[in-house]
Amino acid sequence: MGISQILFMLNKKIIAVAVFAVLLGAIVGVKTINQTASVIDLEKPIRVGWIGDLSGSVAKWGALEATQIAVDGINVTGGIDGRKLEIIAEDGGCNQKMALNAAKKLVEIDKVRIILGGHCSPESLTIAPYLEQNKVLMMASITTSPDLTNAGEYIFRTSSINTNQTLPEVKYMIKNYGIKKIGILYEITGYAEPIARSMRADFEKLGGKVLVYEGVDSKQSDFRTQLLRMKAAGVDAVYISPQTQDHGAQAVRQIYELGLGDVKIFGNDAFSGNVFIELIGGKLAEGIVTGSPYFDVSDPNVAKFVSEYKKRFGVELPYGVWTADSYDSTILIAKALRAVGEDNEKIKEYLYGIQDYRGASGTFSIDKNGDGVREYVVNVIKEGKVMLAE
Repeated sequence: MGISQILFMLNKKIIAVAVFAVLLGAIVGVKTINQTASVIDLEKPIRVGWIGDLSGSVAKWGALEATQIAVDGINVTGGIDGRKLEIIAEDGGCNQKMALNAAKKLVEIDKVRIILGGHCSPESLTIAPYLEQNKVLMMASITTSPDLTNAGEYIFRTSSINTNQTLPEVKYMIKNYGIKKIGILYEITGYAEPIARSMRADFEKLGGKVLVYEGVDSKQSDFRTQLLRMKAAGVDAVYISPQTQDHGAQAVRQIYELGLGDVKIFGNDAFSGNVFIELIGGKLAEGIVTGSPYFDVSDPNVAKFVSEYKKRFGVELPYGVWTADSYDSTILIAKALRAVGEDNEKIKEYLYGIQDYRGASGTFSIDKNGDGVREYVVNVIKEGKVMLAE
């Protein structure tokens, strides 16, 4: 074999080795790129939508603040399998149009598959059909309207149905005060109106008479005409079912202004919190009876959250059980994500299995309709505090 032939063969081997090296490098490179992509995925946060009032009167309920406490606690303890939980908050304004626009933005632009909210019934009732259609999982809190039941298999809430509060309150007002004739004033919203209907039905079922039954628009703040009708009718008590504490406080002030202060005042669970007491003042709030889910501040889980809220934001828990409800809804979603991953079908099954969960808002379950199940009790405001009625 000549020199030229040897050189030719050597060049072929060199070229073959070079080609092999290039191919090997490419394979290693692909593997390295894939490994890097995997690391990036692990570092990418899990994004969850949030819809609630960020600037209006319902923002006083502290829902976003409670969510922030939950998210911070989740992330400082390792997040979701090493990935941080990130909340994308949108203003729902406790308003139907705003809430639906917020939901569409979160789903169609931010591409989230889970939404915390709404954080009031008008928001939740509006966004539920849209989220159900798109198979986006919804976990609402501070949402108690019975109209949300059967909204769909992707629709959940940690809140209980608000109409369960009226029968215990009716029994209490009849047994303890001998109330026989009442007037009912309610705000025409998905939250407040069902409670008023239930109050009327339960009171009449137990032999009482509803002499005046008046609904008012949410934009209305002067209730004197309705209250004067109650005064003229000679009611023993006034039951107020507002959407917000602002309207509840306004109605109570006008009761006293019109000289109806001798009638007993009862209210829905909007009255069960520091927001209402601060708005109306301790003197006018004294003795008002209200129904709400059982909220035991001596419970270790509750006490821990109440303390943390005050430490973080410098105020007492604004809406009692319902502020804590927003914390629990966030924690439950995190637990579901840790347990079954980001598959909404698996998360659904996980949430349907929640029974006797002990959280910051007390003990509750989730039933086959996705509704929270809680025990309702009767409270009374005494010395500026909401207390369990005797």
